[in-house]
Amino acid sequence: MKACPVILWGAGNTALYYSGILAFEGIFPEFFVDSAQEKIGTCLNGIPVRDVRSITALEEPLVLVATPVAETFSVIQRQALTLNPHAHCFSVDTYLMEKNKERIQEVSDLFSDAASRKKYAAVVESRKNMSDVPAWVVESPFLRYESPLSFQLPRLDDIVVDAGAYCGDSLEKFLLLHDAHMREYYAFEPDERFFAALVARSKRLAVEWALDGSKLVPVKYALGRESGDACLRNWDLPGGGSALLHGDAPPWERVSRVQLTSIDSFFAGKDITFLKADIEGAEYDMLLGAKETICRCRPRLAISLYHSPSDMYRIPLLLKSFSLGYRFAFHHYSPTWGDSLLYAW
Repeated sequence: MKACPVILWGAGNTALYYSGILAFEGIFPEFFVDSAQEKIGTCLNGIPVRDVRSITALEEPLVLVATPVAETFSVIQRQALTLNPHAHCFSVDTYLMEKNKERIQEVSDLFSDAASRKKYAAVVESRKNMSDVPAWVVESPFLRYESPLSFQLPRLDDIVVDAGAYCGDSLEKFLLLHDAHMREYYAFEPDERFFAALVARSKRLAVEWALDGSKLVPVKYALGRESGDACLRNWDLPGGGSALLHGDAPPWERVSRVQLTSIDSFFAGKDITFLKADIEGAEYDMLLGAKETICRCRPRLAISLYHSPSDMYRIPLLLKSFSLGYRFAFHHYSPTWGDSLLYAW
């Protein structure tokens, strides 16, 4: 396909999220398009938002649609091709999966077991086609972060780093699965609401498991590639949620400033044995900021891959580049394409 203007269809939260993913790939839209009149004439991260009819006069534009939902994409694709029959129209996920086929194959070749290769291929296909994941791929969510048998073995000397501890749900499950065997458990959660819940839960669990409370360490930091501060998006959803925001916050976002650190800074000279990360798309930057610690300690890893289509290949290939002789496996825990985990040990 010849070089053509790139347009991102949509100018809401999802489009903002996808624009960051595209920037990592070196793809920068000339403008966003949207049908909401109140957004037209505004800017997102310095990029203008225009009316959808702006694509009409463009020569063979590449229109990337900011949705992972097949039905929504089909409606927008029909509208885009009506406005400009020469447009090339794809969802962002479809475009990136197709564009990075060789990198995806390289990741598949990393997996030593056939089951991981088959499940990985099925989830990639699901993301590309915006379809549900086949039932045979989906495992019990109870074993999320713990699926490989070697991850379930209790270790009295375990020093655990829980990146994205939320309200302490993964901490509670870890204690149950491992019979509370560990030396220390560091639970990182930057969101004010969930950190308060995490602290309360940690105190309760210390009492219930008759643990020295100093072994459970809630840490009110976000994790990234370096130390500083950051902007956190706070979602008003049942059960809540939050994510680091890169770039300007749009006026409709509820945001807060949080402290940011890297694993290398926080654990300078200190060992860790297990790193679990589910931090809403910040996993790649977190791993860059943990490279020294990972190379020094070679901890077991359970890293979420599902927050970004590019995470499906860039995170495994980043860990491969560390040249630590890791064995890799892929597991999936949801009937949708969300909830994929990469394991390394």
